[in-house]
Amino acid sequence: TRAMLVTILYSMEGKPATGNVSPFSDVKNTAWYASPIIWAADKNIVGGIGDGKFAPNALITRPQVAAIMFKYAIYKGKASDRVDQSSLSRYSDQKQISDYARPAMAWAVNVGLMSGVTSTTLQPQGTCPRAQCATMMVNFDRVINAPEPTAPPTQSPSPSPEAEPDESAEPANSDA
Repeated sequence: TRAMLVTILYSMEGKPATGNVSPFSDVKNTAWYASPIIWAADKNIVGGIGDGKFAPNALITRPQVAAIMFKYAIYKGKASDRVDQSSLSRYSDQKQISDYARPAMAWAVNVGLMSGVTSTTLQPQGTCPRAQCATMMVNFDRVINAPEPTAPPTQSPSPSPEAEPDESAEPANSDA
């Protein structure tokens, strides 16, 4: 469900303290998922489904998973909101992706979180079954916890052809 995914992200953050007023009319402050949803809304990771509602118990769709993970990755500094969306063109159903989810779906495909249900379809109108969500979470953990890129190692300069061989070095073992 939508509440379950947000709760996982909230747990990944160490369950930080939150306000106690839900911005969504369908999220009671006493519900088990209230703190995670309040936290995610405060961090602009979730914005609800419209009309002041979050639909915490609704089955989550593939685009919603991508959008929430994308916004969390932005929050963590692991993604930019500028995304190359050309990767979506290979899917025949890409026009069914809602405008709000296009950058997120492209990001999810680009970083390997999500692939097509078939080689030519993303199934953007479909729900995300537990097995798919679990696979996406494993891939997401890899993306979120990847070390920051470092500068490529510098290579030592190649010896010049005029360089004298080191006579003191032992000969290489040719039996290897």
